[in-house]
Amino acid sequence: VQVDCDRDTICFVVRQHGLGFCHRNMASCLRADSGLSGLLKTLHERRISAPEGSYTKKLYTDGTLLASKLVEEAIELSEAIAPDHVAEEAADLMYFMLVACTKAGVNLAAIERVLDTRSLKVTRRSGNPKRTLVAQRLEKMALTMRTWERAGSVQAIVEPPKGTLRRIAPDAVPTLHRDPVDPAAREIAESILMDVRDYGEAALRTHALRLGDIKDTEQLVLAPADLKAAFDARDPAQQGVLQRTADRIRKFAEAQCNSVDKDCKLSVPGGEAGQTIAPVEVAGCYAPGGRYPLPSSVLMGAITARVAGVKTVWVASPRPHAIVLAAATVAGVDGLLAAG
Repeated sequence: VQVDCDRDTICFVVRQHGLGFCHRNMASCLRADSGLSGLLKTLHERRISAPEGSYTKKLYTDGTLLASKLVEEAIELSEAIAPDHVAEEAADLMYFMLVACTKAGVNLAAIERVLDTRSLKVTRRSGNPKRTLVAQRLEKMALTMRTWERAGSVQAIVEPPKGTLRRIAPDAVPTLHRDPVDPAAREIAESILMDVRDYGEAALRTHALRLGDIKDTEQLVLAPADLKAAFDARDPAQQGVLQRTADRIRKFAEAQCNSVDKDCKLSVPGGEAGQTIAPVEVAGCYAPGGRYPLPSSVLMGAITARVAGVKTVWVASPRPHAIVLAAATVAGVDGLLAAG
């Protein structure tokens, strides 16, 4: 409870404990947690219930991984210039920062109290870089490299004669691991994949319902007969467009396939060299759902796979439109999964 400067207004701040006030385990009945508070709540839950092998679980159990990601994201933020890039890198850094906070049992209120306390200080720090700390980190890295060299895991870097390229052992090449996937998105995807792996189609249906891919009464898996019924329900004009488009795609895919030597071999000193091009056994083709159906994605993905010789071809499409189902039967797929 706080009062304003002239003591005519009282401010009440309620900090919830537990899963949430609402019966749906949310902080409010009006909207779900979002932003930093929503992420912090999710991380608190993941710290307790994250499945083994998930990315967040690794961050909580592997201190070296978390430390390296914090440093990596801080460097990338310092290099960002464009506003969108700065926002993206700041979001990545905040994610790992909040992982570190929840691991130590620190919440946003504790951080805010420190910031408020510092804002009241009269004297200020110079703000100069901690050169001693930086030097210590560099010395530690150099010591680690020397230790590896003595152990024989990293070859010493030797200066070559002039006019030749220097040779460096692979382990001695400095790397900066940039993560192409947003950490929060990976965490969500991993939890879904692990559920499906452990509980099969029941888990997949649960997630499809939760994400709005299907409704309670709708099929999750559509067989060839279901797809054929959707095609038969189209008017002749739409059927003709699908068939003509499929024929063009198939003809071009066949030309591409025939232009490649699938079993190329030639003799070389000491033996043979060559390549063998073979189809995969199963192909999954994705057609985005939404307001505007994309039957073209089904045709270009599935027909190309069939021409290449793939034995089993499936399509995944959330909230599939009837024209997408019709395209699937024209492409000759083995079934459609109404999720994704």
